[in-house]
Amino acid sequence: MQFTSLDGDRLFLEVKNHNPGSVEIILRNEDFPKKFKDSLKLIFTVFLCGILGHLINVYLLVLIILGILETLLIYKCLALFKEQQIIFISCIGFQVSSKKTIGTTTKYIPIKEFHDIVINEVIYNFNIKSVLLLRTKTKQKPLVPLLEPLNPPLSCLEEVFKVINKIVKLP
Repeated sequence: MQFTSLDGDRLFLEVKNHNPGSVEIILRNEDFPKKFKDSLKLIFTVFLCGILGHLINVYLLVLIILGILETLLIYKCLALFKEQQIIFISCIGFQVSSKKTIGTTTKYIPIKEFHDIVINEVIYNFNIKSVLLLRTKTKQKPLVPLLEPLNPPLSCLEEVFKVINKIVKLP
């Protein structure tokens, strides 16, 4: 299913039911290649400006500012999210994986720590947005956000909620 994120990115939701007690949900950012390419162009442009500024003896302060800008652009490029994957197996638990430009982060929540799954509204940067949350029984991390970095719309979160809730409620 195709969705548009709150940031304007095209998102693709893929749901794979492997058997009655398990599901794999993948939310993919379809605009990732374009955003990555645009970020690289911007990094290269600022780098060329820095080299040109050095060649024509621009003030040191301008070169330092360009260096800081370059560092921030590289960080932004490396922090782009490619996709998020949720695997739920009813007798084992949840595995949530996030793929960025470089690297993958994986969290595991065993079924004995799982309490509930909810959609909640939060205020973030003076905007109200919906977030899909796993409620756990632990006091260390009682709420685990799902699909949050890709900023999916409420309709996408509702679809994921229905799929997971249907499997969780199985006897």
